[in-house]
Amino acid sequence: MDKKDDVYKAQLALEVENIRSKYLPQDQNKLEQNKLEQLKKLDKQATIPGKKSVFIMIFISLLLLVTGFFVIIFFKLIFAGIICCAFSLICAFLIKPIYNLITEKERTRLTPQIMRLSNEILGNKSQNKQRN
Repeated sequence: MDKKDDVYKAQLALEVENIRSKYLPQDQNKLEQNKLEQLKKLDKQATIPGKKSVFIMIFISLLLLVTGFFVIIFFKLIFAGIICCAFSLICAFLIKPIYNLITEKERTRLTPQIMRLSNEILGNKSQNKQRN
């Protein structure tokens, strides 16, 4: 019974908030949407440097792999080709840890801005509830 009550209260609160937003002054509504859009952009921005590094690492890994095969097939230098392919595998295995490291650093850098915006958004909602 307790879970059903919680679900019902959450649905009721969401419905009330949707109806309430229709009657808020438009400037305030737009301001909250602007802040929410900024928050979403900052959230997406945190992963961009990590994704760029992933593409670079994939390119380097594929380049080393192709170079290794090329050296083996055309120059008959098996040992050199195997070393190139091994470096390619090492590069491929480092893709995920490097992505996580870069993304975590970027998230740490953006944390103050994201927290400020989220506090403003949540603060506005709590102030609106207190007014009514």
